[in-house]
Amino acid sequence: MKRAKMYLDKLSEGINPLDGTRTNPDDIVNNERISRCFNYVSTVLENVINNGGNVVKNFYISRNPFSISDEQLANFEYSDIPISLTEIVNRINNLIDPESISDLKATSVSEYLVEIGILKVVERSDGKKNKEPTEFGSKIGIAIENRTSLAGHSYDVNLYSKNAQQFIIDNLRGAVEKNNTKKPTSQKDNAL
Repeated sequence: MKRAKMYLDKLSEGINPLDGTRTNPDDIVNNERISRCFNYVSTVLENVINNGGNVVKNFYISRNPFSISDEQLANFEYSDIPISLTEIVNRINNLIDPESISDLKATSVSEYLVEIGILKVVERSDGKKNKEPTEFGSKIGIAIENRTSLAGHSYDVNLYSKNAQQFIIDNLRGAVEKNNTKKPTSQKDNAL
């Protein structure tokens, strides 16, 4: 366990634990969220080591509700190529500290966009429901693209232009409010 912890510590610092060399700056282990994840797992492992190797079941992590400052939001990375709402929310969540703050959920943002008339819920012929842009949603740059899964199934995805991304960032507070009223922010985690 101590060796595994040492490997995680090195990886979180961008160092190859096998030979001590710095990893390539473009390597996935240098991604800030991955690095923080390695650091978090290392902390959990340290607790297990300090517990004499016993895994504590029902370990709770208490995190604050999602919040983001205007300064953090100013670092949002806009895409010139239209991207999905999931990608937009991932980029927003990359701007916060995931160990102390709960993530923003894409469902909260999409529900808020329905609430303010940017998206609408449409029932398909198979009885499933999709969210599609309203006329106003289309005007701000939300478009539907049909894709095919690896299994050969056809599905639609909403893609958000740079202008639509800007609209979401400018109107994020309503989605944050919806996000933070859904559930308590404690996360149950069965460590290892």
